[in-house]
Amino acid sequence: FQVVFLDSFYQRVKIEGIEKIGNTLAANLESEKFTEIVAQQARQNDACIRVLNGLGQIQTTNTMGCQLYNLSNAEIAEYVAQAQANGGSYLDIQSEKVVSELPNGNLLLSNKHGSKNLIYFKIVDNTSYFKTIIMVNTHISPINATTETLRTQLGYIALIVVVASLGLAFIIGIFAQRSRFCTMGAFRDLFLFRYTHLF
Repeated sequence: FQVVFLDSFYQRVKIEGIEKIGNTLAANLESEKFTEIVAQQARQNDACIRVLNGLGQIQTTNTMGCQLYNLSNAEIAEYVAQAQANGGSYLDIQSEKVVSELPNGNLLLSNKHGSKNLIYFKIVDNTSYFKTIIMVNTHISPINATTETLRTQLGYIALIVVVASLGLAFIIGIFAQRSRFCTMGAFRDLFLFRYTHLF
């Protein structure tokens, strides 16, 4: 189970998480605590967030090593165009690249095994003339995939055990009730039989 479904399960969880960040930020754009909400979402989801509107950058988090700050204006414009064409949001999943030096001095660019980079763009139409661009970046690595997936699966298993226990207790209760009625009926019949034969 773990070997077959680990990567796809964790990737789905991360995608749902990054989309939830975008929706949460979009819903709270007008909030006075928007800066705190951005920081909280970044911290809870191990993500880098960058929010832009037509006037410029309004909020950032985790700038160190964040892929969003390596994007050129042309790349941002391309992501925005794809988000608009996709109904207001766009998710790009890329394999992370590793640069290694060969013995002859040449550089070799290869995919980092199991590591992926997720870039999510969400376009929000404000009440003002300008649109707000919410950008979120996070990573999937084999190590955090294992720990996060096992934690989530443990939660699902606990929920299944609780539901199964309640169902089993309910079924046992029904059978116990029926056997009690049967036993009482047998005692009643036995009492009536003896009573009628005595008189």
